[in-house]
Amino acid sequence: MSSNHATHPVKLFIDVLAMEDAHLEERLEEELFSEYGPSDHRMILIPSDKTIHRVFLSFDRLIEIGNFPRLREQSRSTERKNSSKMVVGFVDNRRVAVESVSGSGGVEDVIQFNNGRMLFLPGTHPDYMNDESQKFFLSMRKTFRAQLRSFCLLRR
Repeated sequence: MSSNHATHPVKLFIDVLAMEDAHLEERLEEELFSEYGPSDHRMILIPSDKTIHRVFLSFDRLIEIGNFPRLREQSRSTERKNSSKMVVGFVDNRRVAVESVSGSGGVEDVIQFNNGRMLFLPGTHPDYMNDESQKFFLSMRKTFRAQLRSFCLLRR
């Protein structure tokens, strides 16, 4: 992996599998805002089968991809402290990636952006494929690209 690849900015998001206790959910979100800064996108997804819902949060501040393992470990600590379940991921110009479920410490691409379309890769959770989630990820990517342009890191 080249050093250039290890330092490019990405847009962090956290997928919180929401709890029944609304106060605990609020406290968890406040803790995440304290750790990662203000959220710029938020979506609550309630699956059609009415099972546990998800809260997707993305954060205004971009992170360096090289910091992702440390941030993922911080989220594990927050998860244990709050008895919650979270998936940590990021969006960049070409993909949506989430922490690997294999325990390898890496990330897995779940969605690729290609010519204005979203391509879902094998193993992508169905909740990431519905219309609301697609709008969330496309909106995150649009914000991410605007942030890069403001830093002169992306040409139109």
